Amino acid sequence: MAKDTVYSALKELGFGQAGLNLYGTWGGYAVSVVNLNGGFHANIAVRLDKADKQTAKTVTDALRAQGLTKTRCNNLGDHLQVFLRFDSKTSKTDQFRNQINIIINQLRAMGIEPAPTCAVCGAGSPESLCLMGSTYQPVHRSCVENTAHEAAKKVEDNKANGSYLLGTLGAIIGALVGLIPSVITILAMEYIYAVLFALVPLCAAFGYKKFGGKRSVGMIVIIVILSLLSVFTLQFLVAAYYIADGHLGSIGTAFIYVVKYYMNPEGIGYVISQSLMEFLFMAVGILIAWRYVGSTNVTEMKRVSAVMDTLRANPALGAATAARAESPFAQTGQPSWNTGTVARPDFSADDVPRPTWDAGTVASPDWNAQVDVNSGPDSGASFDAGGRKNKPNGFDV
Repeated sequence: MAKDTVYSALKELGFGQAGLNLYGTWGGYAVSVVNLNGGFHANIAVRLDKADKQTAKTVTDALRAQGLTKTRCNNLGDHLQVFLRFDSKTSKTDQFRNQINIIINQLRAMGIEPAPTCAVCGAGSPESLCLMGSTYQPVHRSCVENTAHEAAKKVEDNKANGSYLLGTLGAIIGALVGLIPSVITILAMEYIYAVLFALVPLCAAFGYKKFGGKRSVGMIVIIVILSLLSVFTLQFLVAAYYIADGHLGSIGTAFIYVVKYYMNPEGIGYVISQSLMEFLFMAVGILIAWRYVGSTNVTEMKRVSAVMDTLRANPALGAATAARAESPFAQTGQPSWNTGTVARPDFSADDVPRPTWDAGTVASPDWNAQVDVNSGPDSGASFDAGGRKNKPNGFDV
């Protein structure tokens, strides 16, 4: 597959991988590359005014003038997103090197320098790099560690104090709120929009978490069940409206009539047989919302651990600066919560200690690939404008 060959090519150039994201540095810039919706794009950490659309347009025009005819640049404030394209005729390694060299050299020519501030606190001299969402960002190691520490404390608090009862109450309220757009479109336009069904599990999950529900596998079961049951609520509300509007005139009387109908085995069987499409739409909605619905305490800690594993020294500051950075953690090697020599924090304690890593002698990949200023675009390459914007999500629990 094209994705696999591109990912393998970038790994040969020293990039690391976390999920769909490849990350490293090029010419002093923190760069991540991701494949989404069949297209590749490079996220390059900078600091710009997000409202400045002209800079992105200028970069796009300049890159196209240098042979990247189908590329496009978007300004996301904390990074520039530039779309890449790879063909099957030449080496993926050479194609990436040619494209990224042109991009980096153009940014330098325009005076757009590597991000000089921490993506977490905004202060200067970030001595480390870390994958934040889908972008590789300069950070202070202490900022990332403190954020991870706070996330761990929230997880342990939820384990100890989370309530299935309160969570279920919040999920019921959320599911009802999520049904409102579907009810309105059915009554106003007599049309069902399948995508709106995804709002039900999303709102149910939001309500569950907002009310302090315990974030475990039980949470997922509750939200899925309530989402499926909401199909009956949808049919109930629509049926009551039409009955009141066309026959009885009173919505209260219509509600009583529909309740009696639902209590009849034949009636509920008929409702189920006529709601198969709605159940299918709801199942699709659950899949669409799964990333949020399935965010439990376990998955949250795995995500935090995965982020910590991408911490590296920032070569833009140099080894001397990195060594002077105030941090109780080793500045060399790849920090990880998953290696045999790493002491995991005891999160069962009242005062959760900050996680630490063994200094070790783990060798980091060489991120200091140099920009070849004499290289040009590959004449056989074309460039795709596909893809989508991404925003770092930090460590929100």
